[in-house]
Amino acid sequence: MKITEQDRQAARAAHEQQRVRMSEAAKAKLREQNERDKTNSAAESLFVERFMKLPREVPAMRYVLRKIYDAELGAETTAPVAQHLSRMAEKVLACLAGGLVPACVHDVALMAELAQDELKMVPEIWDAQLEHYAHPRKAKAAAPATPKARRCALGAQCAFACRRQPAIVHGSGIFCSPLCKARARAKKQHQPAPSSQEVAISDQCSCGSAIGA
Repeated sequence: MKITEQDRQAARAAHEQQRVRMSEAAKAKLREQNERDKTNSAAESLFVERFMKLPREVPAMRYVLRKIYDAELGAETTAPVAQHLSRMAEKVLACLAGGLVPACVHDVALMAELAQDELKMVPEIWDAQLEHYAHPRKAKAAAPATPKARRCALGAQCAFACRRQPAIVHGSGIFCSPLCKARARAKKQHQPAPSSQEVAISDQCSCGSAIGA
């Protein structure tokens, strides 16, 4: 079937009829929303610019946080937070020292937010927490290393060695299993090393005698 130009125009006209057209009121509302977003974006940029130029001192941060919470929550809601403003200001300063840069007012409020355990910290622990925020890389480097896995003391003769690597020891002992422990004892006494079946039978006998007693 050959499609003519007349068919294309008819299809285009039908598509135009099916399109949902915005009313003038909807267009005006959308334009108003866009203008409001532009204004808010400009205000946020101006706030961040002025905030980064403030002195890095607790009183200055306290003043900014009080203004933010009063604007967002209201003066009455901010009252319970006032007792923690100094600690919140210290946390903001530590985050800024650690390299965090806010992009809006909400980011500053997030920096200042205190966890429940941070509210209850004694001054010594709180100072260490601030050091962690101010120097995150240093704190990460100072973190304790993962303990190295202990291997069976029987070495290459370990009964459960894999690719010449002794099995990992679980618990406080030095051998990975009773079999390796028995083999090490027999080796020390110059006796033939027991097999796994002999060790299993020995364990069953010891368990049975203990139950009988």
